[in-house]
Amino acid sequence: MNKGFGSPSKSARLVIGAVIIKHKLNLSDAETIEQIRENPYLQYFVGYTEYSSGTAFDSSLFVKIRERLGKEEFAEFSQIIIEKAEAQKQKHKETKQTKESKKNKDRKNKLDDKAIPPQKEKLDDLPTTESKGKAESAAEETEPKTHSGKLILDATIADQYIKYPTDIDLVNKAREQLEELIDEIFPHSQLTKKPRTYRERAHKEFLAISKKRKKTSKEIRKVMRKQSGYLKRDLRAIEQMLNSREERAFPLSHKYQKRYWIIQQLYNQQKEMYDNKNHICKDRIVSLHQAHVRPMVRGKSPNKTEFGAKLGVGLREGYATISKISWDAYD
Repeated sequence: MNKGFGSPSKSARLVIGAVIIKHKLNLSDAETIEQIRENPYLQYFVGYTEYSSGTAFDSSLFVKIRERLGKEEFAEFSQIIIEKAEAQKQKHKETKQTKESKKNKDRKNKLDDKAIPPQKEKLDDLPTTESKGKAESAAEETEPKTHSGKLILDATIADQYIKYPTDIDLVNKAREQLEELIDEIFPHSQLTKKPRTYRERAHKEFLAISKKRKKTSKEIRKVMRKQSGYLKRDLRAIEQMLNSREERAFPLSHKYQKRYWIIQQLYNQQKEMYDNKNHICKDRIVSLHQAHVRPMVRGKSPNKTEFGAKLGVGLREGYATISKISWDAYD
C-alpha cells in the first residue's frame, strides 16, 4: 500500500471487527455501519480511541472484503472461530468441574469431622445405587467414543436484492443501456452521422405493455419481438462504430465492456427462448447488474423460485459451517 497514493487502507482490526459485529448481531451491511456509528462500545471494539459520529467505511466495502477472502480463506476463518469457541467452552467446563470437586471435597471434610456411629459406618461401607451409577459412568468414560453429537445438513438460498426479473423488463433495461453506450462511443468513432435508435418509440411501446395489469401471451410475444429488434439494431450500430475506428485502444472502460458483453449474452438467450417458445435456457441472466445470479427453483410456497447463491450448511454442536456454495443449482 502506498500512503501517498489513492484512498488510505482500513485497519485489519476495524475490518475484522465489523465482520464479527455483522454476523453476531445478524445485521445487513448498511445496518452494521450505522450500529458502529451510533454505538461507542462497538467503536471501542473495532479499535477507535475516541467516539466519532462519522461512518467507519462505506457499506459496499463488505462486498470487497468477502471477495478478497475467497472460499478457502473464509472457511479457514470460520474454522478458527469455531476452535476458539470450543477452547473457551472447554475452559469454562473445566473451571466448573474444578469448583464442583472443591465444593464436594469441602462437604466431605465437614462430614468426616463429625462423629459417626459404628452402625452408620458399616452401612456407609455398603455400595449404594448412587455409587454404582458413578462407577458405571466412570467406566463408560474410559471407553473410546465412536460418535460425537448430531449433524444436521440442509440447503438454503442467500437471496440477492434484485428486482423480480421479467423478459420485458430485462430487454428494455438492456436497450436503454445500449443507447447510453452508443452515446459514449459515437464521439470516438469515424462516423459522420449518429446511428438511429428509435428510443422514444421503443420507450412508449414498453410503457404501453408495462401499465397493463393483465397481459396475454400474444401481447407479450409481440412486444418482445419489437424490443428484441431494437436491441439487435443497437448492437449492430455499436459494432459498426467500433469497426470504423482506426485506433487500437478500445474506447470503452472495463465497466462498459462488461455491460456490453452481458447484453450480448442476454440478447442471445432471449432470442433462443423466443424461438423455442419457452422460458428455459442455460445460465440464464436475470439481472444486468448482477449477471452471476441464477434462478433457483425451490418448489416452496409462495416463492417457487429464488435468486441467489445456494448454500450447503451443516450444523454440528451448535456451529453452522458452509460445506458448499454455488451460483448454479445442484442436488
